[in-house]
Amino acid sequence: MIPHQFFREFVLPRLKEIFSAFKQAGSQANWLHIAGPTESILPFYPQAGVDIANFDFCVAPLVASQALPQTCLDGNIKPLLFVEGNPEAITDESEALLDTFTNRGGFILSSGCEIPPEAKPENIVAMVQAARREK
Repeated sequence: MIPHQFFREFVLPRLKEIFSAFKQAGSQANWLHIAGPTESILPFYPQAGVDIANFDFCVAPLVASQALPQTCLDGNIKPLLFVEGNPEAITDESEALLDTFTNRGGFILSSGCEIPPEAKPENIVAMVQAARREK
């Protein structure tokens, strides 16, 4: 992770440019994922034009929510849990996240990065079923 000063100076201007171009081309929403402990750069996401922010498993959900109160959040089940865990563990993590964001809204249940190709299918099913029960 680069220091927030470098992000602000070098990355933020480019993201603004890219996301602005996406919007001009008809994008309905700009989604951004940056892996790792992004707490110090989350406050820059709205300036960049981020509409949906995926936050990694190492970022606490309440920290992401406080940093981005008006931005849709997406995350943050640990990716390796889909490989090493079981459906019960995925269900527990999913329900905890859904409970955290119940009153906030603007949340998409997801992994905190990619779901690894070697993930157990039953673990992916468990996440989807947890999301469906929450309606």
